[in-house]
Amino acid sequence: MDKASLLVLSLIVSSSYCSVWAGEYSPEVVRFLNEGDALLRQGKIGAARQDFEDALKVNPNCPEAHDGIGRCFLRDGTLDRAATEFRAALKLDPLNVPGLNNLANVLYHQAKYDEAIVFYEQALKICHNNDPEILTNLANAQRSKGNNTEAITNYRLAIKKRPDFLDAYNNLALALYDEGKYPDALAAIRQALKIDGHCADAYYNLALIHRATGNFTAAREAANESLKYEKNPEFTESTKQLVDKLNQVEVAYGNLEKGTGHLRQGQWDKAEESLKAASPLPERQKAIALNNLGIALFRQHLFKDAAQTFERAIASGHGNKAQANFNLGQARLYDGNKDGAKAAFQKAIAESNGKHALAHNLLGVIYKHENNPQAAIKEYETALAVGAPPVVHYNLGLALQQAGVYGEAIKHYEAYLKKAPRGLNAASAKQEIQIIESQ
Repeated sequence: MDKASLLVLSLIVSSSYCSVWAGEYSPEVVRFLNEGDALLRQGKIGAARQDFEDALKVNPNCPEAHDGIGRCFLRDGTLDRAATEFRAALKLDPLNVPGLNNLANVLYHQAKYDEAIVFYEQALKICHNNDPEILTNLANAQRSKGNNTEAITNYRLAIKKRPDFLDAYNNLALALYDEGKYPDALAAIRQALKIDGHCADAYYNLALIHRATGNFTAAREAANESLKYEKNPEFTESTKQLVDKLNQVEVAYGNLEKGTGHLRQGQWDKAEESLKAASPLPERQKAIALNNLGIALFRQHLFKDAAQTFERAIASGHGNKAQANFNLGQARLYDGNKDGAKAAFQKAIAESNGKHALAHNLLGVIYKHENNPQAAIKEYETALAVGAPPVVHYNLGLALQQAGVYGEAIKHYEAYLKKAPRGLNAASAKQEIQIIESQ
């Protein structure tokens, strides 16, 4: 697990004990609660738990005591027992916001993100979305589920509530980084460093962003700054690994750029060689490299290999998913896998909100060859509605002619000839018009 993954686990734990409630309990219970909180802040987990347990012996109906015990178990990683204590606290006080937050934290650590989100949202409803720490925890859970759009919204709301909230800026930068919004991520992390210029996490995140944009000198400088201030041995090791890999990644970026250049020049074999050497790369750039490698393989008529490469690009979860699915559809189609091609084209259309004209066009081609002209006509018409190239008029003409709708077929042949008078299908379009008119 790298440091970027570990950062998300730094959830904010709330204490449900507050001195203003001291009048609700006996002096003895108040003393145990105060001592327990103080010991827990000092990292003396066993002693803190004993104080909270003593408070519970004196007053079995004290939710703050259950909450304190739960926080102790959460700190030492005993998650099931922490959850039991937090639930016991909430049974005594269902509207306790810190308890709801802490139970959600346990569920988050157990990777039960949907359940965690429910409890974070309950807590926020009670406090009218006014707690920036819980907003940040909620955003962390949303980000872990892959809901970066919602996470970014909540990080920004947390920052609005507390403009100097370092954790919110750090995690906002990571969510923007995940989305490939590097300038926005850079702005967020620079704001974090304005708040705390000695923050090792912020420098590490800055290194990730610079690496993703190919600014390797700045990435090394940021990583070295992170090492200067890092106190967590596990994070120190992760940062050292990042520094060690930067030279390898810089070479990989060079191969990605070189391979992409060969693609533009039509040098498919050279592109394949360079793109295969483009490793290791950050996930988003890796998806681009795989997609471009798939194109190089496709152009060399290595359709099965191309399809497998596009599948890897899609599985990465990054890059242009609509285009990668369209490319996969073409590779499968040329490899003779029509059903697989249709599935890929349909995904390309879904990923583009129905606006992938070329995917609609090739779906139409498949349907026409399956003697299903009505389905083909529908796909071609949709393609034209979202901005298809002239060839779709020609294809639609063929499908309409196959369906016996001759007048409309001629209109589309003529539309094709008007838009592409020297197109590859110009002679064929003229011939089909003559055939129809001679009948």
